[in-house]
Amino acid sequence: MKYIVFEGLDGSGKTTISKMFVEYLYDKNYSVFYTKEPYTSEIEALIRQNQTNKTLLFLFLADRSVHIEKLKKQNVEFIVSDRSFYSTICYQGYGGGIDIDFVIKLNEFVVGNFLPDAVFYLDCSPKIALSRSKKLDSIENKNLDFFEKVRQGYLDLAKKYNFFTIDAHDKLQNVFLNVIKCYETIFV
Repeated sequence: MKYIVFEGLDGSGKTTISKMFVEYLYDKNYSVFYTKEPYTSEIEALIRQNQTNKTLLFLFLADRSVHIEKLKKQNVEFIVSDRSFYSTICYQGYGGGIDIDFVIKLNEFVVGNFLPDAVFYLDCSPKIALSRSKKLDSIENKNLDFFEKVRQGYLDLAKKYNFFTIDAHDKLQNVFLNVIKCYETIFV
């Protein structure tokens, strides 16, 4: 089983591209489980309310704990996820100011050794990403400085963990083709 994650700011195209990627895998006759974070609708409802950053951190961790157990039970060739624990490090750590090492340790505790085989980070400037977002919740209503910090977090993690960094400013089809090129370098 291969576990592939798509990360990026809301509005970067990660949901659309991840779904296109799932269709690509289906067309290649692979068995695929598509998922997203937050995973549980009850916790997602709480997350979408105006919570403190500490509360958000622990809600995401609780959701992720349930999610990881579900993913471990999948009997498919590919798991494709729209977000993972890297989002929490970027949003609650870099953006929200919670100690990054602490956030990483908590996430390591929750995910254990269930780590992605590949991460595609769709890099997009916060101004453009926010202009593309259709609905704004308590997280997406934060100021531009918050999203600049989140983006910097993703860029730092991309270097540290060898993410595939894809320029998400380009046309959707070109972004998708770049994802496929990167995918083929490691899985084909």
